[in-house]
Amino acid sequence: MRKVIAKHGRIKMGLTRLSALLGLLCFLANVAWGVGCAYDSNSYDLDDKIERFAQKLDSNFVPSAIANPSKTAHILELNRTYVGKTLYCGVVMRLLVANANPYAHDAYEEHAINMRLMCFNITKNTLQRSQTFEGFCLSLYPASKSSQIGMEFKKDAFVLEIEESFIECDSTTFKSQTLLFKQEGDRYVLQSYTGTIDNDDPDPFYRQKRDGKKIYMDAIDNGVLDTLEDHCYKKHDCQTWEEKHGIE
Repeated sequence: MRKVIAKHGRIKMGLTRLSALLGLLCFLANVAWGVGCAYDSNSYDLDDKIERFAQKLDSNFVPSAIANPSKTAHILELNRTYVGKTLYCGVVMRLLVANANPYAHDAYEEHAINMRLMCFNITKNTLQRSQTFEGFCLSLYPASKSSQIGMEFKKDAFVLEIEESFIECDSTTFKSQTLLFKQEGDRYVLQSYTGTIDNDDPDPFYRQKRDGKKIYMDAIDNGVLDTLEDHCYKKHDCQTWEEKHGIE
């Protein structure tokens, strides 16, 4: 009995030393490469933010804390990239809300997604400090067959790409939106916004001019993007799908 206890004691001591060694290695790695992505605190902030956004769009929306869990789904996505010794982190929160229509004709309509939302924040982490930059929220196409959100980080620049596919006129349509931002102080400024439908040429919805006017990342919403698109079509710098395909 005594030998067994001693053996377990040695094993326990060995595991304790191993855990301490692993902890030290993780600490040294963090010191060498900077702090990690604080996605926990960001996810809590984005949870509240995306539900407030949902209530803004639909006054009948019930927060997930008191709603039927089968009607809502939160999806957290983390993007992390090192640029030199700087760690960039992008935290995306998605919210899917199923149709709560009691007059649905069948099970598909009853459980179909009628609201598909996204919000995001990004952080820039160095050995000296960590900065959080507030992103924005968008309402995506509810009936999308697939929806992907990509983030690419460069030195003091950030690219957000949203890709969706959906059924339109009995065929699958692919839509992509690309937004390029540049850091200016404690905020990011929109540099360009382009959109593509299927394999058509991209539409240059926006490019920042040297007139002093700026569109800050944290001020963007669906209305801002729609305004930029409408302005581009009115100036004929962009072509509608019908114009590109010679349909009057």
